[in-house]
This record gives sequence, C-alpha cells and structure tokens, in this order.
Amino acid sequence: MKKAITILTLIIAIASCKKEVSDEFHAYTGQQLNDTVWVTTGAYSAICDTISNTLNTIPFYVDSFSCSSGTVMKLKGNGDVVVSIPPICGATGLGNPSSVKIAVGVLSKKGDFIRALSHTKNIDKPLEASCCFYVKLMNTYGQEIFMPQGVNYSIAWTDAAATNKMSFYEGIGVRNNDTLINWLPSINGRINQTFQAGSSTSVKGYEISSNVTRWIGGLRYIDTTAGTSSVNISFSALNFTNKNTIAYTVLKDTKTVIRMTADNVNKIFYCNKVPKGANATIVTISLIDNQFYLGIKEVTTGSVNYFKITPDKKTLNDIQSYLDNL
Repeated sequence: MKKAITILTLIIAIASCKKEVSDEFHAYTGQQLNDTVWVTTGAYSAICDTISNTLNTIPFYVDSFSCSSGTVMKLKGNGDVVVSIPPICGATGLGNPSSVKIAVGVLSKKGDFIRALSHTKNIDKPLEASCCFYVKLMNTYGQEIFMPQGVNYSIAWTDAAATNKMSFYEGIGVRNNDTLINWLPSINGRINQTFQAGSSTSVKGYEISSNVTRWIGGLRYIDTTAGTSSVNISFSALNFTNKNTIAYTVLKDTKTVIRMTADNVNKIFYCNKVPKGANATIVTISLIDNQFYLGIKEVTTGSVNYFKITPDKKTLNDIQSYLDNL
C-alpha cells in the first residue's frame, strides 16, 4: 500500500522514527519571549523551527513491502520519481522479515529547500541541484534498517535540463546555526543520465544508484569563472533578527539555494562565494507575534553586495504560493 502524506503526519504515524525524522526536519519547539533581539546562537532557533514546520508541506511517500520481493514506487509530480528497491532480506537490523517500510521525501523545487531549512551547498561552496531525496528504511517495528552490503536501490526522475555533469552527493548531518545537512560528493553511489542526447524517443533525466539511505541527491558545482563575492543584507526595521528570520540567496538561472549565515554582531545575514554577475533573488521569511513577513529583493551580484530588505506582512498562503513559483 502506498500513499503520500505530509512530514508532520509521517512523524505522527511512524512514532518509532520520530526522533530521527525530526532531527532532519526541525521539530516544533514553540516561540520564545524577546524574539526581536539578535542572539549568538544564530539562526537555529525555536521560531525558525516554527517557520519551517508551518511552511513544510513537502510530502513523504510511504510504502510497505515484503523484503523478499522489493518494491517499485512511482511518485507522480515534480520529476515523476520512480524508486526501485530490490529484495533486501539481508538488510542490517531487519529482524522479523515479514514487512519493510520505506519513506521517501523529495526536494524538487527551489522553494522546497527553503521549506525544509535546507540548501544546496558543499560546506561554503554553492551547488546546483536537480533533485534531492530523503530515504529511510524501517522494519516491521518501525526501527531504521539499512541496505544489505553490496545491494543498491535506485531513484530515477525526469529533468528537462539534464546534463552529464551531475554527480552523486550525500547529505551528511551536522549541527550548526544554518542547516542540519552538508552536501558532500560521495563514492557511495553513482548518477547516470537516463537519456541519449539527440534521441527523440528518450526521456531526459537521471537515475541514482546507491546503497546508502537518508539524504542523497544529484548536484554539481556551479560556474564561478567570472569570480565570486559575498552577499550581505540588513533590514529596514530593527525587529527582524536571526531569532525570528530565515534568509536565502536564490540564483535564477540554476537551482541553487544558498542559506545565508547570521552575523549577530553586525546584525546582518550573509553568504560567500556567490558568482559575480549572477541574477538572484534574496528571500527572507520572518515570524513575529504570529504574523508572517516576506522579504524579496531581485539583485544582480557585483563585486560589492550590500542590500537593505524591507519585509512585508503576508499570509501563510501568500508565502506558500511564492515558494511554489520561486
């Protein structure tokens, strides 16, 4: 049986994996008093968790199957994703082999990365993404299990802009002020194009083959031959701070979503190694006294980039619509 459910519903429905999933997608912890003061803990705050959890409508697709048969999940939507799991009765931690559960989350739009408080960066280097995925296998008791040694599963998806330059990346969990994962090139999988250039009957897209689960994706370094610079933003009002605001620089010509770092001393957000001459949109989302604010500024990056942001009051639906079309 296969169905799509929201991340929040998944956490409720699969109680045994609540801790691990909430580690990947911030758990709700509520608002704090004095939230309009810059703090040294950076952007990782209860209110930023609330922003993410409120905006996060990214579906998780859940399927149950026999370990002896495997499964094929066809996820209609952005990318028309197909997940193929072979027989995995030798999975680590399987225990009672009667049933296996799989949960798959898909980040396919630029706005999805913002909803998940994620990004497309390798440490501090911006990347271009095609699609990224969160894959979790569980035994019949809801405990996490892992693929058998030497056995790969695959994820295929369509991408009209597919090239032969994408690489396989793993999202490695980290705990810092800006994100919970860091994208690293990995030898634990491979990515292939699923089409031949010039063929009218072929489908443009990619197929990942890997033995590892959790965060995986197809990404690549972006072109920085024209040089790089930093982007810095401040706010026109003092009550927008790193305790109640998340900030991103989103490149227009590639699927590049850069989470901006908070500087509590200078009361700014910034990001480095952004290509010069790039068309970008700066996006900020704030939550103050249960009211959402959205800041948007269209820019072209130069040698020096310092921008003032004036967020406007917006409804939750307004912000969701904007992220859908970013």
